[in-house]
Amino acid sequence: MYIKTAAVVLHRLPYGDRSSIIAFYTAEKGRIDCMVYGTKGSKAGIKRALMEPLSLLELELEILPGRELHRVIEAKSYPTITFLATHPVKSALAFFIAECLYRIFREAQVDRALYTFLENSIATLSHAETGFANFHLVFLLQMTRFLGFYPNLESIFSIAFFDMVNGVFTPSKPQHTSFLNPTESQLFQKLMRMDYANMHLFEFSRQERVLILEQILHYYRIHLPEFGSIHSLAVLSELFDA
Repeated sequence: MYIKTAAVVLHRLPYGDRSSIIAFYTAEKGRIDCMVYGTKGSKAGIKRALMEPLSLLELELEILPGRELHRVIEAKSYPTITFLATHPVKSALAFFIAECLYRIFREAQVDRALYTFLENSIATLSHAETGFANFHLVFLLQMTRFLGFYPNLESIFSIAFFDMVNGVFTPSKPQHTSFLNPTESQLFQKLMRMDYANMHLFEFSRQERVLILEQILHYYRIHLPEFGSIHSLAVLSELFDA
C-alpha cells in the first residue's frame, strides 16, 4: 500500500554505509519507522539533509503489512520552511524537541490536532528571527494539553506549591516529594502565561530557565514513566542567557 502524508522527522539511526532508519510522526499514520536508502553521498536518492531532526516533509511511503519498518519512496521539504539545521541555536532546539517527541511517541497513534500543533510550532521556530529563547519551554508545556496532563489552573494561590503528581497548585506542601516550592511555582506560573506570540516579552536568567526546563522534564517523567533522560539537555542548558 502506498500513501502520501505530511511528516515530522523525530530520529535518525544510521544503518550500514548508505541507509538510515528514520522515525517519523505523520499526519496519516502517527508514529512510523522507515528504512531510507541512500541518505549519504552526492548520488543519494533521498538526501540526508532532509532527514535532520524536526524537519517537516511531504512523504510518499510504501506501507509493508506485518513489517516494523516501512519504506520511503519520495521525500520533499516544505517550501515555506527553512532548514533548522542551518542555524546553530535552532538546530540545538530542534535536536532537543525531536528527542523529546521520539520518547513520547512510541505507538502509531494518529492525532490530527496534535500533528497540526507540531507543524505550526516548527513553522514558528523556523520563521522566528529573535526572541525564541523560551520556545522549548512553551512547546513542552503546550504539549501536555495533548498528552492529558496540562496543569489545572482552577486554583491559583499567591503562595503555592505545585503538586506535579496531580497537576494542581495547592496552598500547602503535598505529602509526596514531587512538588515545586513557592519560588519554583511562581516561575512555573510565569511560564503558563506565555505562548508563541508573547514569549519574547518574558525574561529568565539562564539559571531560572535551566531550572524550569528540568522541572518540566521531571513532570513529564512522572506522567510518562517511559520518557527517560534526554541526552541533548546538557547542550541546550548552555545556550541562553537572559
